[in-house]
Amino acid sequence: MQYLDLHDESMFFGGVKIIDVNSDGTQDFLFSTLLVGDPVLQRDRRQFYISSSTTSHLLMDVNDQSPVFSSNAEIKLQHNGYQWFEVVSLLLAEKIIPLTGSNFWQGAWRDLNHKFIGIQVKKNGNIHNGWIEISFSTAAEKIIFHRAAISTEPGKAVRAGQ
Repeated sequence: MQYLDLHDESMFFGGVKIIDVNSDGTQDFLFSTLLVGDPVLQRDRRQFYISSSTTSHLLMDVNDQSPVFSSNAEIKLQHNGYQWFEVVSLLLAEKIIPLTGSNFWQGAWRDLNHKFIGIQVKKNGNIHNGWIEISFSTAAEKIIFHRAAISTEPGKAVRAGQ
């Protein structure tokens, strides 16, 4: 495994974080935000995303959701109900701000501590499994980046946090 310390760096709404997991100079994953106005439902949405590139993959189901991995969970080439996709954006969490009423949060990654996003990076035609460890604070409206890792052996299953 090749590990990357992300120094518990925070990204607030409006911020951007690029992660080069295998330190080869290629931007593997992009964390970003988006403000979406919804005039039909009369509300705004503050959205937090992760995006992959042509050389990186994210795991998603038919509802565009990614599994939340806990420490020691296996990240492998195939997961039932999920597929690996390149050049895709995955909504982690969003703050809903209605014109009337109270704000609320939704999304699988809201208020999670030290959980793992399964990732893949393609290098020399080979697929390497890995993970990014994050926390998400709805109170502070931020993502906290802890660590990332990628297998140095292609095709090998890895354990989140290991």
